Amino acid sequence: MASSAAGSGGGGPGGRGDGAAAADDGGRPRAPRLMGSNPPAPEWRYRYDVGAGGRSADPGRGGSSSTAKTTGVLPVPFWFNEDSARRFRDMDVRDDDIFLSSGVKMGTTWVARILNCLLHDIDDRGDKTDMYKNDAYPNRVGQTYPEAVPPSRDVQRREDEAGEGNAKMRGAVRRMFGDYVLDDLLDQPAPRLFSSHVFGRRLLPRGIFGD
Repeated sequence: MASSAAGSGGGGPGGRGDGAAAADDGGRPRAPRLMGSNPPAPEWRYRYDVGAGGRSADPGRGGSSSTAKTTGVLPVPFWFNEDSARRFRDMDVRDDDIFLSSGVKMGTTWVARILNCLLHDIDDRGDKTDMYKNDAYPNRVGQTYPEAVPPSRDVQRREDEAGEGNAKMRGAVRRMFGDYVLDDLLDQPAPRLFSSHVFGRRLLPRGIFGD
């Protein structure tokens, strides 16, 4: 199984590093900070309790990584779909699956496009394949985060027909990630690419860690 992570500050569109090395109170070096918060508030103003489940609104700034380690409550973006995130974590991982997990504004989109070119879009002669920007597949034009889209087409249809949840939110998810569901990502041609901003053993698929 192959996995990839984009972790260079300021690598993606809009990502800016302050360029200065910093140190904590004990004099140990730490990575340069991004301008503003990362994850950014207010987009990541919600909190998700990994153990108990459930998402709650929090008007404060981005979450503390030290707090998350002790409480299991992690910052999540406004488009976070709890049901899809749970299914993503419990998915069957294949040996040739590729997972791209990175922070916000760290070049995720660029790395995902490069991986798509290497995996599916460009053949060995350097010519474009039928999958190049073919929106019949997820991740073709933009990115399709598994934790953002509805878990299945049936769930999406029921929510649309019943008017459940926030219609404006559902429209925003379609605009940002395409009219896809988690099943579309799971049904990708091999090798499958999963690009996400969720992180760590408590949110990424268990099979990555042999759990």
